Amino acid sequence: MKDTYKYVKQFNGCKDEFKGMKEEHNEEYRAKCQSITSNYMKSNQSELSEICTDVLTYFKKLENNSVHVYPLPASCYYVYYWLYFDKLEKKRNSDNDVFGIYSELLKFYKENVNNDPLCAQYLKLIPQSTLKELNDLFNLYENFIKFKSNHYRGVNDKCSCARECVKIYREYLDKCHQGVNKDLCKELEDFRYEYNQHMEKELECPEVDKALPSTRRYDIVMLTSIIFLITVVTSVMVLILHKFTSFGSWICPAKKRKRQIRDNADEETYRYLHTSEMMNKNSGRSIHIAYNSV
Repeated sequence: MKDTYKYVKQFNGCKDEFKGMKEEHNEEYRAKCQSITSNYMKSNQSELSEICTDVLTYFKKLENNSVHVYPLPASCYYVYYWLYFDKLEKKRNSDNDVFGIYSELLKFYKENVNNDPLCAQYLKLIPQSTLKELNDLFNLYENFIKFKSNHYRGVNDKCSCARECVKIYREYLDKCHQGVNKDLCKELEDFRYEYNQHMEKELECPEVDKALPSTRRYDIVMLTSIIFLITVVTSVMVLILHKFTSFGSWICPAKKRKRQIRDNADEETYRYLHTSEMMNKNSGRSIHIAYNSV
C-alpha cells in the first residue's frame, strides 16, 4: 500500500486529464457499456453505464498514449480514487464495493476492448482508512496549488487555502511523531519541504504559518547516543593520528616546548632562591669576621 501515497501528488493533474477525456466520449464504448452488469450496483444501471463509459474511454486513452503525462500508476490509482469519492462514497458503498466494481470494469474492458488492460497490474484493495488519508493528501496538494496560483480569485480565498493546508498537515503530526504510517508521513514531509520553500518568498497571508514543523521526532536518547559515538570516534581517530602519522610528531614537539618552558621557569626560580640564600650566608659570615678582628 505504501506506493499509493507517493502518486497522490499527481492526482490533480490526472483529475484535469480525466475531465478533458469525458468530453471525448466514444459512442462505441457508450453502446458497449449498456450491457455491463454489476454485483455491487444492481439498482442503478444508468449510472453504472455512465461510469463504465468514462472509465473505458480513459483506459483506452492511456493505452493510446505512448508517453504518459503522469505516471501510469498515478492514473490507475486516480480512477479508483474517483470511483470512490465522486461516485460511491455518498451512497455508503464500502471499500470492498469499490474494489469489486473496479475489478468488474477491468474485466469488462478486457473482454470487450483489450485483453491486457494496463491498469490491471495496479488492481488492489485500498482500505477505507487509506482512502481517507489519500483524500486528505489530495486536498492538501489541491489547496496548495490554489494558494500558489497567481490567477486565484482573491487574497482572502488564497489565504484560506493556505490555512487549510496547515490544518490538514497538523492533523497528522501526532501520528507521525508516534511512528504511525511512515509512508504517509514521508509524503507529508516532502510536502512540508515544498511549503516551507514557497513561504520563504510569499508576501501575502502573513497570519499563516511560514514554516511547518517536521513530521520526524528527534529522540533525545538517540541524540545522546550519536554524541557519545562521535566523541568515541574522535578520540580513536586522534589516537591513530598520534601514533601512526606525522600529526603525532607535530603534537609532541608542541608538548615538549611547553614542558621545556615550564622547566626553564622552574630552573630560574631555583637559581633565584639559591642565589638569595648564598647572599644571606655570606652576609652573616662577613659580620662575624669583622667582629673577631676587634
